[in-house]
Formats: sequence, structure tokens, C-alpha cells
Amino acid sequence: MRWISGVLAAIVLICGPAGAQEANIVTRMMSHPVTVFDWGMAQLDRDITRTARRVFPEASRRGQVKAGTIYSWRRQRITLFVSNTVPTSQRTAAECRRIFEQVGTDLTSGLPIGSDSADYYLESVFKPVGNRWAGRFENIGAKLGELVRLEILLLPSSFGAVSGDTKRISCEGRIGATADGVAFKAGS
Repeated sequence: MRWISGVLAAIVLICGPAGAQEANIVTRMMSHPVTVFDWGMAQLDRDITRTARRVFPEASRRGQVKAGTIYSWRRQRITLFVSNTVPTSQRTAAECRRIFEQVGTDLTSGLPIGSDSADYYLESVFKPVGNRWAGRFENIGAKLGELVRLEILLLPSSFGAVSGDTKRISCEGRIGATADGVAFKAGS
């Protein structure tokens, strides 16, 4: 009988801490604070992914569209990107700019219309729920507007690239930029 109680005690000692550790996962996660930057990046990533699905619904279902958010420490720049594989005839500067405008409009839909709607959008994305920014930061929306860029990439399909179609098109600018404010690049 003594050996049974000894075995049970050993099992409790072995399993006890692991069970307790699993039960405290929420407490452990709560001990790691999320910064305003982390919060904003997560919101931007969610928004650009949803926008890409709305702008390219069929291509999204086929897995051709990639979207996300990248922060470059060296350049101090946040880039929201959407890439899609499209036929050669659709890889033009005009098409890239049209998609750029469509993505920018989708990101800022439901917000006040105007030249500063993108800045307002960015401020609202980085603003924690229930937190008031008034008096804490000076013109945070405009500062974020300078920091955040939207990039559209139009690429050949894998089959097209293997067949020699290597034409790549990209356009980049501030969210909500007009056609004049969008930089265009073509390459292979």
C-alpha cells in the first residue's frame, strides 16, 4: 500500500506543475504588454488582408493574392502590400494605379472624405480601444501618413515566369495618394 501512495505522490509531483503552468497561460500572456505599435501593426495587417480579399475576391479564393504589413527598421517605414499574379496585358502602370486607388479607398471607407482621410484612418488604427490621444501626441495621423506606404505588386504566374514572362509592375505611395503621388516601377 505504501508503494501505491508513493507512486501517486510521484505522479502528482510530476503532473502538478505542468497542469498549473497550463492553467496560468492567460496570466503569463497578460504579463507581456502590447505596445501601441504592436496593436497598430496587427490592425494594419488585418485590414490590408481583408481589403485584398474584397478587391480580388476570385484571385483570393485561388490563393494568388498575398497581403500583409512589413516594418523596416532601417528605413523607419511601414509598408502595406498587396501582390497578385495577373496576365501580362494587365501589368500596366494604369492598372497598378487603378488598383492602388481601389485599395486605398477600401481601407479608408466609412471615414470622413477628404485629403486627410488616410491620416485619420492611420490614427484610428494605432489608437488603442478606449484610449484618448488628445494632448499626448502632436498630429499623430499626419506623422503616420508620412511613415506608412501602400505598395501594389502585379506579378507573373509561376508558369508564366518559367515560360519567360518575368515582367513585374509595382506602384507605391501614401495611402489615399492621387495618381501623381504614386511612384511606378517596372522590372523583371
